[in-house]
Amino acid sequence: MLDAQKLRGIKTGKDKLLRAIRAMLITELRRVDITAIALETRAFGLYKDKTFLETTKINLRGIFLLVFTILLIVVGVFVF
Repeated sequence: MLDAQKLRGIKTGKDKLLRAIRAMLITELRRVDITAIALETRAFGLYKDKTFLETTKINLRGIFLLVFTILLIVVGVFVF
């Protein structure tokens, strides 16, 4: 079955994963460019004093989520 898919030109396995990663990366780079332009037009970073609506604190749940996400990415890269 895999041979038939390859003959038809259907991407499988690593090719499909790399293609998806490349598409996501290109999309995010475009989004970063648009966000940078939006921040510049709103004079973000013009003033030295920074004001925040709410303070952000890192708690144990956030650290656990960060470690879990990194492990998930590492496992995904090495398994596939």
